[in-house]
Formats: sequence, C-alpha cells, structure tokens
Amino acid sequence: MHELSTNWVVLGIALLLTGVLIRILGLLKGLGTGYLGCWALDLMHRGNQVNWGVIFDLAFAAVVGILMAQMATWALWPRRPLQQLPALEARIASQLETQIRALQQWLGSGGTPPAVLRSQDLLPSIQQLQQLRDQDQGVAMPAHTKRLLSRWAQAGSLWRQVLRQWLLLEPLLRQLATPLLDDAPQPLLHSTLTDLAERLQVQPSLAADLSNAEPNNVEPSNAGTAQLLLEQAGSLGAPQPLLLAIGQQCQELHQLLRSRALLNAALARLTALQR
Repeated sequence: MHELSTNWVVLGIALLLTGVLIRILGLLKGLGTGYLGCWALDLMHRGNQVNWGVIFDLAFAAVVGILMAQMATWALWPRRPLQQLPALEARIASQLETQIRALQQWLGSGGTPPAVLRSQDLLPSIQQLQQLRDQDQGVAMPAHTKRLLSRWAQAGSLWRQVLRQWLLLEPLLRQLATPLLDDAPQPLLHSTLTDLAERLQVQPSLAADLSNAEPNNVEPSNAGTAQLLLEQAGSLGAPQPLLLAIGQQCQELHQLLRSRALLNAALARLTALQR
C-alpha cells in the first residue's frame, strides 16, 4: 500500500496505456494480466525511480514468451479451427443416426435392446458449438467470421433441441412389444424412423436441394397420421395413446432435422464465401 500511495500517478498512467494498447490489439482476455504486470513492475522497482534496464528486461521476456506461445499454438492447434466444425457436427449426427438404426433393428428383430443414448454422449460436442457464440465478444474479427461463428452457435442450440427431443422419443419406442410382426401393418412407424435416420446422413452441399424438394413431397396431415397410428395400435398390441405420443415426438424431431438441413445449407454457403 505504501508503494502504491507514493507512486500512484506513474502506476495510473501505466494502467491506462496498457488498457488502451490491449483493446487496440483485440486482446481483451489478457487485460487482467496486463494490469497485474503493471502493478508487479511498480513493486519491483519500489516506485522510487524508473529503471529502464528492468523495464527492458521484463518487456523482452514478455515478447519472447508471447512468441513462444504463438509458435506452440501454431504447432499443436489447427490454424483454421472453423474448418474442424463440420466434422464435429457430422460426428454428432452419426452418433444419433447409429442409435436410431440400432433401435429400428431391435424393433424389427427383438432380442437385447441397444444401450440407451445418454445426454453425456452428445452434450460435450454440442456445448463446443454453443460456446462459439461468446468467442466474438469484444474481439476484433471480420464481419463474415462473426456471422459464421453465430451460425455454428445456432447449430449447437438446434442440436440441443434435437437431443432433448430424442431423449423424449426413445423411451416411448422402448415400450413397444418386440419383435414387431412381419405381417403387421407398420409402414408408418418403420418409414418414419428410416426417414429420421436418412435425414442425419444429408450432406451440407445437398441440404438446399433437399429443402427445396420437400414442399413437393405429399405428407399425411395430422389427422391422417393419427388415424394410421390408431389403426396400427390394434395390430401391434400397443396402446393408442402410446402410438399417438410416438407420432407427435417423431413429427417434432422431423421438423428439427429439417431446420438442421436448412442451417447446414447456409453454413455451406458462408464457408464457400470465406474461401
């Protein structure tokens, strides 16, 4: 406290210049470290006089440390981390597709049911996408890169909704009696699960074509879907409310995956513009 009280003018100027410099360079995450460095430098030379030799030694050590950290970053981390995000998103889709395929096979053949998909299996990857929303806060970057980061963060939020919807649907499917009879009229349930799995395979470059083609597809209305599910309830020996709940959850998941296809198409366009 004595050192601060006797040299507060010089320390205040140092803090002001450090804050301005860090903001100009766009290094706001290092603002606290810069302020701490000013205070440590003030204590080292006791505030009695400006020791240019000590200042030079510390500045030289700081510059060398920054360069070494940058070299380690270039060597150990990808130079363009945004290029890793499509693979991350595709891995999430692949895990969910595998679970749907496994559950569909179990419904048809019976036997031991597949392991339940846990939220922890997908949530860490989804959170990596959602956290991109905060990376552009206070950091100088091109407007196009900010839009790309925002889109990827939107993809993370969408995937969280998809995961939540599947966690609601899977327990309902596990309540069906297996194996489902081959002669039972089950086209709606089987085709619905097949459609969900195929939507997870859609590549970003084909998402726009899929979304443009969807309006031409004739899908049954809600009333028609409900009627088909009610007809299947008797043949499958399943309660009518159970099949109606499965149909509703499948429709919600269908809409979310359609939104994912549209978002992937937008991401593909933004990525192409960046290149």
